[in-house]
Amino acid sequence: MQIKPANLADLPAVTSLSEKIWRTHYRGMITAAQIEYMLSQAYSVVSFEREIGNGATLDLLYIENKMIGFAEYMPINETDEMKLQKLYVDPSVQGKGLGSALMEHVITSTRSLGYRNLTLNVNKQNHNAIALYEKHNFRRAASVFVPIGGGYHVDDYIMSRQV
Repeated sequence: MQIKPANLADLPAVTSLSEKIWRTHYRGMITAAQIEYMLSQAYSVVSFEREIGNGATLDLLYIENKMIGFAEYMPINETDEMKLQKLYVDPSVQGKGLGSALMEHVITSTRSLGYRNLTLNVNKQNHNAIALYEKHNFRRAASVFVPIGGGYHVDDYIMSRQV
């Protein structure tokens, strides 16, 4: 297993992996139309480029030179908080501790950068992700129902932990 920073040339592969994961994992939690909307808004090459340009870190998880996951995290302006925006592992290798390894990497990176808190949003129906986050000492801090455009909304928990 290896975790390394993404570069711009990696973004088409990250987008492709995002599409595979979202179309598999979120089926039944949200509509297929909302999945496609969210992929186009937050998981395109252009959106990844924009987020990196705004200070996000995008780290890629590899097994035997194959990218099988990624995490994106970014400081929240003028606070001591880092926000985990994305953490995903290919469904074909889930359940092997890789998500936990990626999470520990993000926690360690957050701490080494001098941030004291790590926050994230998670769909209330995403029980596997919630269990992973709770295993890593995240606690539910709030519940939000937020419009995201296109007639869609997210129904999430905000979870946080000190690092």
